[in-house]
Amino acid sequence: MDDRPTVEQYFMDMTHLVKSRGTCPRRQVGALVVKDKRVLTTGYNGAPRNFPHPCDTGCLRDELDIPSGMMADVCPCLHAEQNAILQAATTGVSIEGAELYCTTQPCTQCSRMIANCGIRRVVFQEEYPDPMSIGLLVTAGVELYLWDEEAKAARPYGRTNTFEDAQDALRRKWREEGPPAVGKPQVKVGVDDVARLHEGVGTDDAGPDDAVAAEVGVGEDDSGGIRDLSGDPRAAQLIRKLAAQRVARDQEAASKDDS
Repeated sequence: MDDRPTVEQYFMDMTHLVKSRGTCPRRQVGALVVKDKRVLTTGYNGAPRNFPHPCDTGCLRDELDIPSGMMADVCPCLHAEQNAILQAATTGVSIEGAELYCTTQPCTQCSRMIANCGIRRVVFQEEYPDPMSIGLLVTAGVELYLWDEEAKAARPYGRTNTFEDAQDALRRKWREEGPPAVGKPQVKVGVDDVARLHEGVGTDDAGPDDAVAAEVGVGEDDSGGIRDLSGDPRAAQLIRKLAAQRVARDQEAASKDDS
């Protein structure tokens, strides 16, 4: 039977079926953990258990046009690889010495988990520009393979580097160009916008977001009305509130136009 898929093609095809369940509006990803040619667990990217799905409620990162790779903390979703590993943990399935098939190259967070749970081999189809994640897996001794869709086969990944290599490259770029934008986005919002988020500061019904605004020091900016929140750990909380207020204002304006 010439049309019978190989075992590897069978597994990779399954990752695309799994990813169709993903609830991230930006990108759907599917993962499969296998051992001895048997599927152990599956995972797709989506919100935590008992949590509304971003595909239904909307994506804040899309709404605020936050670039890929920046401010991941404002997104509730877990990655496909994380969910596949968590499924093994919650069902009592050992994945020591297993292989992971994934539609996309694992990120640094997923790479740490993959290395630490004993997965020995990773096959991915779509590359992701993250030498840190590659370095984590290579340094941990995880074998990396890139899926060749045309040949329907996994090829040894050729663009490898160690974690030390990635750190050295970052160290050199940092010294030559200053702190890179990736990982430290310049998140800026207008002081007036922030003030509008927290109109209830100082009242009895002020919530936790209002307290955050008071601590940030609304109205004390000297940069021409713009506050840089890139170094503030509460930036995500403020931005979520800001987005909600902007949506409310847009809806109010639209209703006035209709009337």
